[in-house]
Amino acid sequence: NARRLPWTHGRERDELVKWFIKVGKPAFPALLKLSQDPRRDVAEAANNALCEANKKHCKKDDTRLVSALQALPWPGEEHIELQLERARALLLLGDRSMLPHIIGGLEHERLLIRSLCAQYLYDETGERFGYEPGESAAERAHAIDCWNDWWAICSTPSREFAQADVGPRAP
Repeated sequence: NARRLPWTHGRERDELVKWFIKVGKPAFPALLKLSQDPRRDVAEAANNALCEANKKHCKKDDTRLVSALQALPWPGEEHIELQLERARALLLLGDRSMLPHIIGGLEHERLLIRSLCAQYLYDETGERFGYEPGESAAERAHAIDCWNDWWAICSTPSREFAQADVGPRAP
């Protein structure tokens, strides 16, 4: 079935993805290989199956799939859509380390890339910060600054939390 995925479309692909989800962990090696396919739609289908199967068959604190995806070679600069697809998959698996990459995509010259990044960020955070992918670079700049500020705050442990008294200290 794994060999068929790249050649399927529409309902047939959806059914195959559902089958991979049902199979679960035994399908992970084939899906990890397919997630590296140079065709974005194939990589996206494989990543969707990985994420859904992981959610269905693995415990929430199981990070093995995140580690496996992180260990794969990162797509080259000429494959920005594949980079973003991989970043989205990692984000869906709970790895927020890819957020700066997605935020950076908000500045891309192509409207499609900006739109994908804006949607990924919204799906993860529920925020838009006034960002509209179709606006001019100057109009988008303020919203991108807001996203960068948001990430700076979210990615830095709070000083108050770090210094909080969390209970009795050992003598």
